Amino acid sequence: MKALTPLLLVSLRTLQWLWALPLTLCGLPLWLAAALQQRFYASKRPLAQWNIAGAAPVFIAHSPLIAWLLEHHPFGPMDAMAIGCCVLARNQASLQRTLAHEQVHVHQALQWGPLFPLAYAACSAWAWSHGGCAYADNYFERQARRADI
Repeated sequence: MKALTPLLLVSLRTLQWLWALPLTLCGLPLWLAAALQQRFYASKRPLAQWNIAGAAPVFIAHSPLIAWLLEHHPFGPMDAMAIGCCVLARNQASLQRTLAHEQVHVHQALQWGPLFPLAYAACSAWAWSHGGCAYADNYFERQARRADI
């Protein structure tokens, strides 16, 4: 098979990022809040950053507000979560520990786009209805846990 030209590859990656954009827009306000907090308080440690890793820009942040929201998440406390191309963590230590796992979820969001939450919920329901754990036995979580090893 012939290799993709750089222009075609960039075009495909842009379309993939646009496909995940509705989810990313849900996480972006928290990333922006961390970025503003970093700027306002002239924080020496980065609270919000972005990088291009693989197919899309990834917005990465942690802050006291994000920590509180993750602690009080309706499905239970979490160390981190990905919302589209945003990875939000409680603190720098949580971010370092979970980043590879969360980047798998970013990749999944790029593949599934706005359907990702529905697919994730369907996999949780399927796992639970077959006697498994809605989280631990979820297909998407099993895939992300492979990155933890």
